[in-house]
Amino acid sequence: MCSYEIEAKYAIQDIDRYRKQLKDLKASYIRTVKEKDIYFQHPCRNFHETDEALRVRIEDHRCLLTYKGAREKTFPKKRIELNVKVGEPQGIIEILKALGFRVIATLEKRREMYVVGNWEISLDYVRNLGYFIELEFKGKKFSRSSLREIIKKLGIEEEKYIHESYLELYLKTLKDYHS
Repeated sequence: MCSYEIEAKYAIQDIDRYRKQLKDLKASYIRTVKEKDIYFQHPCRNFHETDEALRVRIEDHRCLLTYKGAREKTFPKKRIELNVKVGEPQGIIEILKALGFRVIATLEKRREMYVVGNWEISLDYVRNLGYFIELEFKGKKFSRSSLREIIKKLGIEEEKYIHESYLELYLKTLKDYHS
């Protein structure tokens, strides 16, 4: 299904503080999942240069193949996102490799998911990167004012917004990474 991903991400230090803030906002706890994201590089197109991403996400008992288009240069981040459920993670990984795609990174994350209004709020621990809070809009009509309102209620400083994806943040940590 083709849709737009609209999200804002912030690095955090004290995850318990945000759990309390979410409780105070009467956020609905959804679930906690472990996610393994395997990112691929296209054989003929440099996704780093085109600002695209292709990943296989394995979480608990499901697997998704996701394509993310180039980001619009806005606050918050907005980009096309296409997701397809996959029955056999290893099978799709082998197909992508056979087509010339190569694995460039594997990220492991523990994600606590909450909902407040039209916002899905995730408290993430990403191995080798740390703790983050991510807010993703799930409604029909997005407004920046609704985002500003919720980040204010959560005590997040808007100027600490992180434009980079987890993949980009991770690749920055690798000394030998070459596009």
